Amino acid sequence: MKTPKTRRLFTVILTGLSGAGKSVALNALEDSGFFCVDNLPTSLIKSFVDLCCKTPSITRIAFGMDVRERKFLADFSGTVLALKKKHRVEIIFLEAAENVLIRRFKETRRPHPLGFKDLRKAI
Repeated sequence: MKTPKTRRLFTVILTGLSGAGKSVALNALEDSGFFCVDNLPTSLIKSFVDLCCKTPSITRIAFGMDVRERKFLADFSGTVLALKKKHRVEIIFLEAAENVLIRRFKETRRPHPLGFKDLRKAI
């Protein structure tokens, strides 16, 4: 019995500065036909991608990821390297000017994910 060949998915990883527009970019990718997930822990990415490979209708996936997850910095490069062995992976790092980030956090009144009281230090 033949083992089915694993499908190669087109995978986009959106990351960057908090407030730089990851959610907006993720929504745009979703509107373009990507299956999108935001804030999935890096430890679950491999399992999620494996599940997507078993779903023929899913050919393009995108993840929104940032430093809110404690192990993000430690696990990110290993996760990306493992994905690149089997799939096409693009990483998009979003950034914005400091004054734009400060304005966005003030407008939304949401706390910065790093939790500093001084917004400039957090950014």
